[in-house]
Amino acid sequence: MKDRLWLLVCPHFLGEASAVIRDAGYVGVQVAAFPAVCIRPTANADDIYRQATSLTARGATVAMLGGHCLIGLAPDSSAGSTVRLLATSRCLEFVAPADLLDAQIADGAYLLTPGWLRRWRQHMVAWGFDQTTARLFFAETTHRLVLLDTGVSADASMHLRGLADFLALPYQVIPVGLQRFAAHLARTLAESNERGKLSDRTHP
Repeated sequence: MKDRLWLLVCPHFLGEASAVIRDAGYVGVQVAAFPAVCIRPTANADDIYRQATSLTARGATVAMLGGHCLIGLAPDSSAGSTVRLLATSRCLEFVAPADLLDAQIADGAYLLTPGWLRRWRQHMVAWGFDQTTARLFFAETTHRLVLLDTGVSADASMHLRGLADFLALPYQVIPVGLQRFAAHLARTLAESNERGKLSDRTHP
């Protein structure tokens, strides 16, 4: 555990983080998910940070990358400088630029990631929806479903079609790739490297 860097991400982006770490050739980095707390981020912030500090207590450096669930998450004094946070108000900006998101939302799109789609049925249950109530809810504001496809999930389109059928909505796929996510992740890891915890890449 000592001298190892742990990257903690939302489970909705675990596939992207794992792919970037693998493809970029980072060594000495372990990837894990913190709890997905999109519905009640403030109430669950302590649980997220407790996971991070449990790792630092065992000698690891921790980097955390997420959305509004991490904003305002104050580092515990016991963690010292061994935890780095990169948070954005909209986690979708890790994979797509703000102007694209704004344009799609203004046009009635409900934006999705491969990781979120993989568990869409569980999300419906967590929100208290059956098919009838889900269709009524989404019909109020949503004209179509849009997958921001990072390319990390071969079955993302299948899940998208399943959700579209469930909600009786049209759908669209926008390929976004991993470049933007990789840049955010590189920044997070670089800020966590000041004590030499992260080894150099194995290749350019």
